[in-house]
Amino acid sequence: MEWCRRDLAGRPVRAIGAKLGLTDPTRFGRIFREPCGMAPARYRQHHALSTAAG
Repeated sequence: MEWCRRDLAGRPVRAIGAKLGLTDPTRFGRIFREPCGMAPARYRQHHALSTAAG
C-alpha cells in the first residue's frame, strides 16, 4: 500500500487502480480506505497540505 500512497502524488486514482488490476476506481478507493483511514483523494489533499506546511 505504501507505493500507492507515493503514486497518489502524481498519478490519477484510476491509473493506480489499474496497476493493481482494478478497472473501477471506486473499488480501489474502498481498498485504499481500509488501511489508510481515508479515501485516496482525501489522502492526496491531506498529504499536499502537510507537505506545503513543511
